[in-house]
Amino acid sequence: MARSVKLLNLVKHLSLAENHSLTKKECLELLCVNEKEFEIICSDLKSLVFGACVNDEKISILRPYEPLDEDLLFRKSKGKGRVCVLPEIDSTNSEILRNIDSYTDGDALLAEIQTQGRGRRGRKWSGSLGCQVLLSCAAFFDRDIELSALPLAVGLNVASELEKAGFFGIKVKWPNDLYFKNAKIAGILIESVVRHENVGAVIGIGMNVFPFEDGSLALQKREILTLADINPHKAHRNFVAYTLISAIRQACFVYKSDGFAAFKEKWPYYDYLLGKKILVNDDVNKTSGICIGIDENGALLLNADGTLHSVKAGHVEFL
Repeated sequence: MARSVKLLNLVKHLSLAENHSLTKKECLELLCVNEKEFEIICSDLKSLVFGACVNDEKISILRPYEPLDEDLLFRKSKGKGRVCVLPEIDSTNSEILRNIDSYTDGDALLAEIQTQGRGRRGRKWSGSLGCQVLLSCAAFFDRDIELSALPLAVGLNVASELEKAGFFGIKVKWPNDLYFKNAKIAGILIESVVRHENVGAVIGIGMNVFPFEDGSLALQKREILTLADINPHKAHRNFVAYTLISAIRQACFVYKSDGFAAFKEKWPYYDYLLGKKILVNDDVNKTSGICIGIDENGALLLNADGTLHSVKAGHVEFL
């Protein structure tokens, strides 16, 4: 944790410096560290900050870093709940799950650095410092509420709220991703734990705000896109963070009372897979066909030469 705090301090100083650059001597004085400690910080800088440059003459970064502001996020986020920002954590989802009894409905946990961030099916979620918003929210549901369609409800509400905020063209890719044009801009991971009185759900989202790969590549050739590709004037991490927290809280509040039925009407407008030929692999069966939407429970509907298939879970591949 101490290393990450020192790294964040260095990035903040570089952000405020002319051309986002400082000499080694200036960095040593500002951070109050010795040469050996500074080498470790610079190693972290190069591995975690896209485009960071470290040499004997200077240390620089490509763009200014916008730290997450805990007080601002608490004031701007709609709905009830606390907000906590940590410098570093293994995973915001894991942290809430470990301490679920300490959280209340709507609480949000954010981290500048996640060392073991993950997505569905155990995939690692990677990124670059200051380029994403990584957060998890806690929500508690009655044990008789079916949560299988909750990722779709959250995805729909996030896409809708981002559109209101000026990010147009975002679609929801069943079962839990947000896409713009041809590439992913966010992933949603929902995990839950059954308790005596209710089910504690942890809704995690990783949203790409700024590019952390070669930005000179044409959009259609990039595997990862960001909110800055959609609307660079609105792509501010704190603005995005409180928009996401508000959207997740609202989605959970509505889902508790009305279930997925309250969201399904929006699905055709935001459906990324609609009309596409796909294959869905659930590790047991492989089902292919043309996507024609979802049913009332959020299952994916495929038309395979006139035969209708309903798929409840799985990994989507394009054919």
